[in-house]
Amino acid sequence: MNLTKALISLYRGEAPHITVMALSSPLGQEVVPTSHLPLSWVTVGTPPRSYSLAVDGNIVAENIHTNKFILNLARITPGPHNLTLTANGVYTYFNLNPKKLTQQSVKPLPVTSTIKFKYAPSSLRQVQ
Repeated sequence: MNLTKALISLYRGEAPHITVMALSSPLGQEVVPTSHLPLSWVTVGTPPRSYSLAVDGNIVAENIHTNKFILNLARITPGPHNLTLTANGVYTYFNLNPKKLTQQSVKPLPVTSTIKFKYAPSSLRQVQ
Protein backbone atom coordinates (compact mmCIF):
# COMPACT_ATOMS: atom_id res chain seq x y z
CA MET A 1 0.00 0.00 0.00
CA ASN A 2 2.85 2.40 0.83
CA LEU A 3 4.53 1.67 -2.49
CA THR A 4 1.26 2.35 -4.32
CA LYS A 5 0.83 5.66 -2.51
CA ALA A 6 4.35 6.75 -3.51
CA LEU A 7 3.82 5.68 -7.13
CA ILE A 8 0.50 7.55 -7.37
CA SER A 9 2.13 10.67 -5.94
CA LEU A 10 4.89 10.39 -8.55
CA TYR A 11 2.36 9.82 -11.35
CA ARG A 12 0.23 12.81 -10.31
CA GLY A 13 3.29 15.06 -10.19
CA GLU A 14 2.87 15.72 -6.46
CA ALA A 15 6.49 14.68 -5.85
CA PRO A 16 8.02 14.79 -9.35
CA HIS A 17 11.71 14.41 -8.49
CA ILE A 18 11.50 11.39 -6.19
CA THR A 19 12.66 7.86 -6.81
CA VAL A 20 10.78 4.74 -5.76
CA MET A 21 12.66 1.44 -5.60
CA ALA A 22 11.79 -2.16 -4.72
CA LEU A 23 13.90 -5.29 -4.57
CA SER A 24 11.99 -7.86 -6.61
CA SER A 25 14.18 -10.82 -5.75
CA PRO A 26 14.92 -12.60 -3.55
CA LEU A 27 11.41 -13.01 -2.20
CA GLY A 28 11.07 -11.92 1.42
CA GLN A 29 11.94 -14.62 3.97
CA GLU A 30 13.39 -16.83 1.19
CA VAL A 31 15.70 -19.68 2.20
CA VAL A 32 18.85 -19.48 0.08
CA PRO A 33 20.69 -22.83 -0.27
CA THR A 34 23.44 -21.71 -2.68
CA SER A 35 26.48 -19.47 -2.19
CA HIS A 36 25.39 -17.07 -4.95
CA LEU A 37 22.22 -15.02 -4.51
CA PRO A 38 20.86 -13.33 -7.66
CA LEU A 39 19.29 -9.96 -6.85
CA SER A 40 17.16 -7.71 -9.03
CA TRP A 41 15.24 -4.50 -8.45
CA VAL A 42 13.20 -1.84 -10.18
CA THR A 43 13.17 1.93 -9.83
CA VAL A 44 10.64 4.51 -10.96
CA GLY A 45 11.30 8.24 -11.09
CA THR A 46 14.67 9.99 -11.12
CA PRO A 47 17.42 7.50 -12.04
CA PRO A 48 19.97 6.87 -9.26
CA ARG A 49 23.66 7.64 -9.72
CA SER A 50 24.53 4.14 -8.46
CA TYR A 51 23.48 1.57 -5.87
CA SER A 52 25.04 0.24 -2.65
CA LEU A 53 24.27 -3.10 -1.05
CA ALA A 54 24.51 -3.98 2.65
CA VAL A 55 24.00 -7.22 4.56
CA ASP A 56 23.08 -6.74 8.21
CA GLY A 57 24.17 -3.10 8.01
CA ASN A 58 27.61 -3.85 6.53
CA ILE A 59 28.30 -2.58 3.02
CA VAL A 60 29.21 -5.52 0.76
CA ALA A 61 29.06 -3.81 -2.66
CA GLU A 62 29.16 -0.21 -3.85
CA ASN A 63 29.03 1.65 -7.13
CA ILE A 64 26.61 -0.81 -8.77
CA HIS A 65 25.32 0.60 -12.07
CA THR A 66 22.74 -1.99 -13.14
CA ASN A 67 19.50 -3.28 -11.64
CA LYS A 68 20.91 -6.79 -11.12
CA PHE A 69 23.65 -8.16 -8.92
CA ILE A 70 24.87 -11.59 -7.84
CA LEU A 71 25.77 -11.55 -4.16
CA ASN A 72 28.48 -14.00 -3.13
CA LEU A 73 27.46 -15.46 0.23
CA ALA A 74 30.73 -17.33 0.84
CA ARG A 75 31.66 -15.00 3.72
CA ILE A 76 28.14 -14.78 5.13
CA THR A 77 27.29 -16.95 8.13
CA PRO A 78 24.32 -19.29 7.84
CA GLY A 79 21.10 -18.00 9.36
CA PRO A 80 18.74 -15.04 8.96
CA HIS A 81 19.98 -11.80 7.39
CA ASN A 82 18.75 -8.37 6.29
CA LEU A 83 19.68 -7.25 2.80
CA THR A 84 19.42 -3.48 2.17
CA LEU A 85 19.79 -1.84 -1.22
CA THR A 86 20.34 1.94 -1.32
CA ALA A 87 19.88 4.10 -4.42
CA ASN A 88 22.60 6.78 -4.35
CA GLY A 89 22.11 10.38 -5.41
CA VAL A 90 18.29 10.34 -5.20
CA TYR A 91 15.63 10.78 -2.55
CA THR A 92 12.00 10.13 -1.74
CA TYR A 93 9.40 11.64 0.56
CA PHE A 94 7.84 8.27 1.38
CA ASN A 95 9.00 5.75 3.98
CA LEU A 96 8.05 2.41 2.44
CA ASN A 97 8.22 0.49 5.71
CA PRO A 98 5.36 -2.00 5.37
CA LYS A 99 4.77 -2.04 9.15
CA LYS A 100 3.42 1.51 9.22
CA LEU A 101 1.17 3.54 6.99
CA THR A 102 3.27 6.10 5.22
CA GLN A 103 2.69 9.83 5.18
CA GLN A 104 4.61 12.17 2.95
CA SER A 105 7.66 13.49 4.79
CA VAL A 106 8.56 17.16 4.74
CA LYS A 107 12.24 16.19 4.48
CA PRO A 108 13.89 14.11 1.74
CA LEU A 109 14.53 10.51 2.77
CA PRO A 110 17.06 7.99 1.42
CA VAL A 111 15.77 5.53 -1.16
CA THR A 112 16.21 2.02 0.26
CA SER A 113 14.64 -1.40 -0.02
CA THR A 114 15.19 -4.16 2.56
CA ILE A 115 14.47 -7.87 2.36
CA LYS A 116 15.02 -10.58 4.96
CA PHE A 117 16.38 -13.93 3.85
CA LYS A 118 17.82 -17.03 5.47
CA TYR A 119 21.12 -18.42 4.26
CA ALA A 120 21.09 -22.22 4.60
CA PRO A 121 23.92 -23.73 2.54
CA SER A 122 23.06 -27.11 0.99
CA SER A 123 25.89 -28.87 2.83
CA LEU A 124 24.51 -27.74 6.20
CA ARG A 125 20.96 -28.76 5.34
CA GLN A 126 22.08 -32.31 4.48
CA VAL A 127 23.81 -32.71 7.87
CA GLN A 128 20.75 -31.62 9.90
